[in-house]
Amino acid sequence: MIGYYVKFNLKSVDTVRDVIIPSNITFEVLHHIIRILYAFDDEHGYKFTFPNLSLVIRSYSINPDVITATQEKIDKYFEALDSITYIYNRLEVKITVNDVVNYDKHYPQLLSIHNKYIEDFDFCLDDLNDNVKIVRTTAISRALNKIQINLMMFFMIPYKLDDNRVVEVVIDENYSLDKYLL
Repeated sequence: MIGYYVKFNLKSVDTVRDVIIPSNITFEVLHHIIRILYAFDDEHGYKFTFPNLSLVIRSYSINPDVITATQEKIDKYFEALDSITYIYNRLEVKITVNDVVNYDKHYPQLLSIHNKYIEDFDFCLDDLNDNVKIVRTTAISRALNKIQINLMMFFMIPYKLDDNRVVEVVIDENYSLDKYLL
């Protein structure tokens, strides 16, 4: 199975999230991934636009000729285009597909957070003691974990914290009650 190594950049504040996302998801699921990554609410319509194309994928439409996010899969767009723009309530997120990777999970994996304010903060910390750097590292680790937990919950993946990292819990089918569900 494949996945996509993707960079999401919230343009207004230059905040970047590096994520591996699974293939074969719809643009609606991609919308929810972005919503979780940036803590957006879910109260507005959204759309995906494509550079140099007049194509727009919308959250909804009463026109049957319009492509909607609920049914359209991301794969052919991610494999053919370098970038896509997601627009949500006047906020723009540039989606850059960096690579197609082997990925056997059915949920996204948040790899890193970059923010111009965090880099500025790092510069200010150069003259301070290591304790402040540890506090900053802990805060970023908590932020990464919080976002990853929300992604796991959205995709209904059991998880646990292992050595301060969110990891998937593999459930032994012999001990699961799922086999009794219809």
